[in-house]
Amino acid sequence: MGILRADLLTHSQLLNTSGSVEFDGTTDFIQIPSSRAWRVGDANLAHKSVTIEWWIYLNTTSGYHNAFDINYTSGLVIEGTNGVYSVYGGGQTLINEGILDAAVANRWYHYALVIHGGPAATPKSIFLYRDGKLSGAGKIDSNVAIGSFNNNLSIGARQSNGANSLNGYISNFRWSDEVVYNSEFTVPKFNLKARPSTLLLCCQSSTSATEAAVSVTGSVTASGNATHSSFNPGLKDDITDTGVVFDGFGSFATSTYMVPPAGKTTERNRGRAIFAGGAASPYKDIQVVDISSGGIAQDFGDTANTASGSGSASSSTRMLITNGYIAPARTNVIEFITIANIASSTDFGDLTVARARTQSLSNSTRGVHVAGSDTSPTPYFNVIDYNTIATAGNAADFGDTSVIMSHGGSVASSTRGVYSLSYAANNVVNTLEFITIATTGNGQDFGDLNYSFTYHFRGSTCDPTRGLFAGGYNPAQNTIDFVTIASIGNASDFGDLTVARRSGAGTANSIHSIFAGGYLPGVNNTIDRVLIQTSGDAADFGDLFLKTHEQSGSSDSHGGL
Repeated sequence: MGILRADLLTHSQLLNTSGSVEFDGTTDFIQIPSSRAWRVGDANLAHKSVTIEWWIYLNTTSGYHNAFDINYTSGLVIEGTNGVYSVYGGGQTLINEGILDAAVANRWYHYALVIHGGPAATPKSIFLYRDGKLSGAGKIDSNVAIGSFNNNLSIGARQSNGANSLNGYISNFRWSDEVVYNSEFTVPKFNLKARPSTLLLCCQSSTSATEAAVSVTGSVTASGNATHSSFNPGLKDDITDTGVVFDGFGSFATSTYMVPPAGKTTERNRGRAIFAGGAASPYKDIQVVDISSGGIAQDFGDTANTASGSGSASSSTRMLITNGYIAPARTNVIEFITIANIASSTDFGDLTVARARTQSLSNSTRGVHVAGSDTSPTPYFNVIDYNTIATAGNAADFGDTSVIMSHGGSVASSTRGVYSLSYAANNVVNTLEFITIATTGNGQDFGDLNYSFTYHFRGSTCDPTRGLFAGGYNPAQNTIDFVTIASIGNASDFGDLTVARRSGAGTANSIHSIFAGGYLPGVNNTIDRVLIQTSGDAADFGDLFLKTHEQSGSSDSHGGL
């Protein structure tokens, strides 16, 4: 919703600077590089939710044209002829339009293809809307793979050879990894904007066919006679950024002045949570979920190396992943991802010592990796090392923990890191230590966890002031404790997880903490969420698409940022 201005009282008075890409029907198309981003789901595994939408104007409805294509024979393609679309995926026909009358030439239409993702072994629903009205619906069987991770995304023609090129225009093409439209809807009147889940937003410029507001897999390229055009569906420029807009919760005092919400508006309730690797085959999957909305986690990519018993640290833009092990081998490899881009990880550097089950923590500039485990005769370490997150390279020595240790959890504010000794010197303890992140030095005593010292394999999360430690082992536990990071002292009881578990992972934004996966016994995919500044039991929030434990977790908005 825009801001009311006295000089702009009606929608028709707003600016229209939108554009489109023009195709003349002779092997014209634009394309975006291949990536796992264009893989909706593998056969017999969970599928992510997706909304793909665009405006299209056809000079003629005769002949075939592809609005977009990701591998014609097996990926995902929408193909039209005589004003009717068919949607193909995984080598099958998913939708044949037939609910509405056929579209006609020489007018703009808005289309939205919506896939409702879900867990493995269940069929998925798929819908096609034209101008906000349902025009076709279908099902995706659980054994069908949709999309592709090794084919370009082509708009305007077949991606392999430019066949089925449309004769007309496409404007405001947007791919978002979420269900944007749950039912019939009113077509947007403004130029589309990027959502947190948007992977591609293009075909909006009146001066460039290859300009994109968002393109997570690389630059857009044009082939044939595809060119920019100022012809568009009449979409206006919204004025949502005129004046000051507060997000979050504000209030009005009885004396009539406004109390704005606390915290930075650029950070409040932001949050892409990333969970990497884990002790479940294939040991390399990276999963992503939105902390504010939940649901089924989506596929983000893969680590290059095995990431079981991994650790992770992140700034608001980049996440480091220590690779851990598959027994008996341990690695010293650190990889990284750019949190905003759906893609597999890239080599960053090495730890000072190869090990697994590190307790990594971070602020906005520095990632710290605490202790960890190896095989006999040196099963545990007291090493602490660190990286500058923005600069690829090997870790440097930070200091030592008071004892050799592993299997714990860690939390951080922007200045202080707190970690649990947990499985220390072959004994399970409930001791907490702290470090000052910006300096170097050995860990110092902080206090004790609230629950029994017989539990280890904990998950942990934090906002800028409070840290939470959850779960544990021997047997699996559901307890959540919390500490005030700035205040040395013992932890207090917070509440309980929805299910007892060990070796799950946690992360947070500035409002909510989530805990994902774990071992019950039996590998689990549950995601729980709590409101950090309160206390109480966790609520079910969604599921990982792949069950796992001993994975790492971080976000673009955790407590250290």
